[in-house]
Amino acid sequence: PAAAAGSAASCRSAAADEYLAAASERGVEVVVLADHNAAAWVGPMVEAGGRHGIHVFPGVEVTTASGADGAHLIIFADQTNSEADFAAMLASVCGFNVDHPPFQPNGNPAAAPRTMPQILDDLPDEYLAIAPHAFNDNGIASEQTIEGDLRWKALHHGQLSAIDVGDASGLLSGTGFK
Repeated sequence: PAAAAGSAASCRSAAADEYLAAASERGVEVVVLADHNAAAWVGPMVEAGGRHGIHVFPGVEVTTASGADGAHLIIFADQTNSEADFAAMLASVCGFNVDHPPFQPNGNPAAAPRTMPQILDDLPDEYLAIAPHAFNDNGIASEQTIEGDLRWKALHHGQLSAIDVGDASGLLSGTGFK
C-alpha cells in the first residue's frame, strides 16, 4: 500500500510537470485547476507550477444537490491551501462523509448532499466559487438543474464570484455566434 501511494504521487508529479511545462511554453502564467471531488493533485500541481513559472490556484469541482442532475460549482483558493484543507472543506461545507462519499462505487464523482445555496452559505471567505459551463447540462442556467428560488439564491449569492457561460452557441442558433 505505501509503495502504491508513492507510485501514485510520483505519477501525479510527472503529469503535473508535463502539463504545466506545456502551458508555460504557450505563455500561460496563471491557471485555476480543479478535479471532481478530490484534491490529491493540489501539492504536485502547485509545486510544478512553481518550477515552470505558473501561479496555480488549486480547486475542486463539485456536483451540488441542486436540480435533477446537479449543478456544478468550482471552488478554489490560493496556493497556501493544501489537500487536507480541501478535504476538510469538502466534508464540512459540501457534506461529503462516510454516509455520502465523494465517489460512487464505480469510481465516478458523486453529487454532494447539499444544494448550491447551502454550500455557498457555509463557504469560508478564503475560497472563491465559480458556476462553470452555465448553459451545459450541469450548469446553473441549464433547464436540467437548479430552478426557481434556488437558482435565484445561487445567482445572487455573495459567495458566487463568477459564472462561466462555457459554449453558448447552442442557445444562439442562426446568429453566427461562436
